[in-house]
Amino acid sequence: MNSIIQFEQIRHVYQPGLFRRPVTALDRLDLTVERGEVYGFLGANGAGKTTTFKLLLGLLRPTSGRGSLFGLPLGAREARRRLGFVPELPSYYPHLTPLELLRLARSLSGIASDERADTAVLAGLGLEAQLRRPLRRLSKGQVQRLGLAQALVHEPELLILDEPMSGLDPIGRALVKDRIRKEKEKGTTILLASHVLADVEVVADRVGFLSKGRIAVEGKPAELLARSVLEVVIEGEGHLPLDFAQQLPAALSVRTRWERREACFVVRLERPGSAEVDLCLRRLIAVGVRVRSVETRREDLETLFLDRLGSDRADDGGDAPRHVEEKRSA
Repeated sequence: MNSIIQFEQIRHVYQPGLFRRPVTALDRLDLTVERGEVYGFLGANGAGKTTTFKLLLGLLRPTSGRGSLFGLPLGAREARRRLGFVPELPSYYPHLTPLELLRLARSLSGIASDERADTAVLAGLGLEAQLRRPLRRLSKGQVQRLGLAQALVHEPELLILDEPMSGLDPIGRALVKDRIRKEKEKGTTILLASHVLADVEVVADRVGFLSKGRIAVEGKPAELLARSVLEVVIEGEGHLPLDFAQQLPAALSVRTRWERREACFVVRLERPGSAEVDLCLRRLIAVGVRVRSVETRREDLETLFLDRLGSDRADDGGDAPRHVEEKRSA
């Protein structure tokens, strides 16, 4: 079986008590995470991510639907032994040191102590100077990275990461992303929830946008973003025929704008597909001009997230969307 996580029409309804309305957290959720992939699990606050994690961890049972983890029923002890979990806000005994916490984690997992291995894991996450320092003296970002370290000590087949980069500075984020890549290379399956969508875009094989308890959009980041090109700008050198600017728009199905700068020119294509870009480049080369650069301005994953989940936008509370520009030399 290649699917590590399998949800089929999962519903979970919270019953808050007498005289209060039930709350539907998951509404016929279908979710599949394949062995060895990094799956970005995205959604606004209240979309159902935490409920999904609790079902996987055996802390809740679904109201209806079918789910499995490693081919076993949700909540099975054998399945839970094979996963590691990092909560959004990890909290540990403040008097312990990082080495002592990892020794405790090993003991709870039923595996032998290995201080050398624990030291290596902590050093890989930038905690080599804090090995014997009490946790109460660590920063929030250091405790966050320590949470990932304790989830790795038993070498799980599945990592469930809930906002693992929350509160991290750029160096800490880079260390965590590097560790995620290493785990992926080892074949570890990773379910990653994060509001830092630029990081998810870099490490995830697939992403799913959760909205109102179900997957609204799913796919590979590159494929989702390939359909979100805003503009392609082509710059070049040489003189174009006078009628060229009139002929090209007729051959393309997108809006085209031209600029002339002495012996240079700029062509702007609005929301083109790859076929329109290729056709424009071929025609430019055919008339003997030199293409100097092709610049693509596209939506990033954050913009796509906000556009597709418009009804949840107010809950997310993020900054204004950004755009990504890619430039390559001809």
